[in-house]
Amino acid sequence: MIMVEYKMKKLYTITSRDKVQLVGFRGYAEDLCRQLVVEAIIYNVGEDQMKILCEAEEAEVDRLCQLLKEYKLAEITEVKIEEGIQLPYPVGRVVTALEQELFARIDSGIRMLENMNESIKILENMNESIRSIKHDTEALHDMKIILEKIERKL
Repeated sequence: MIMVEYKMKKLYTITSRDKVQLVGFRGYAEDLCRQLVVEAIIYNVGEDQMKILCEAEEAEVDRLCQLLKEYKLAEITEVKIEEGIQLPYPVGRVVTALEQELFARIDSGIRMLENMNESIKILENMNESIRSIKHDTEALHDMKIILEKIERKL
């Protein structure tokens, strides 16, 4: 007889606090949930919280929380996991498909800007390296002139 271990999915509420809004964090969380195959509803609360209502295995929730903390544009001071669903109060309206598409595009744009920012940093480092090479090349040229003068005197 083959024994199959079945891991039980539970309902969880994950709360992320601090600078989590207007930085593309919700879109990042949505992408993570899709990648980890975690069924979830994600929404903002107030000005400094984002909540994820989900059904998942404990290991999936732990991995999700770990990845949430890695988002560079957010400043997360706390990620709290609670068993059960903590419904928002007051209950807001449901986001329409059009609004969802607009939010996805905005979140995608934020990710693109973040990537551009990283590219600019790389270009700045390359520019500094080029300046250093130019400086070294000028020093070698000066040394060549000095060596030519010494050679003429010999």
